[in-house]
Amino acid sequence: MKTMMMAGAAALALAAAAPGFAQDRTPPGVPGTAPPASQTDRSADRAVQERISRLSAAQPAQQFAVSGDALIGTEVRNTQDRKIGSVKDLILADGKVTAIVVARGGVLGMGTDYHHVDFAQVKMTFDMETVVLDLSEDQMKALPKLAYEDGRWTPAKADRERSAPPSTAPGAPPSRTQPSAPKTGAPAPKNQ
Repeated sequence: MKTMMMAGAAALALAAAAPGFAQDRTPPGVPGTAPPASQTDRSADRAVQERISRLSAAQPAQQFAVSGDALIGTEVRNTQDRKIGSVKDLILADGKVTAIVVARGGVLGMGTDYHHVDFAQVKMTFDMETVVLDLSEDQMKALPKLAYEDGRWTPAKADRERSAPPSTAPGAPPSRTQPSAPKTGAPAPKNQ
């Protein structure tokens, strides 16, 4: 008898939950349904246009009183609404922000390029949620690259220098390309 009651309770629970698993078959235009695709496309286009106009209306960052903490990590976009990167750090000189470091590309910090951008070029949206640069993708790639060494941002080594393998392992003695002559003053043996 207990088994039948438990089976009946399970069947009742499933029957009560079944409408939640059913597909929504309400006709279009009824509240609670998704709008037609054309409305969705128009609202998406409107949102893109509003975002582009917000980016175009960005003002020089020097006019804002924003903390460095709020600026670091902020997304960087150009006026065409293309993501350029994010603010990695600020560069100070004589007690003033002179440049920002924009991080681009990479995965989990590996393969990331860091670019120097003069602070005079930096604009911000009024909500201070986006840094805006009036630069194309090619112009951004042409900006000077930086490397972080010993607590300072320095110009990055040329790509050819970075790609060349080291001649020796760190801490290893220099490699010898030719056998050294014996210390006795005798001539070195000739290779035959």
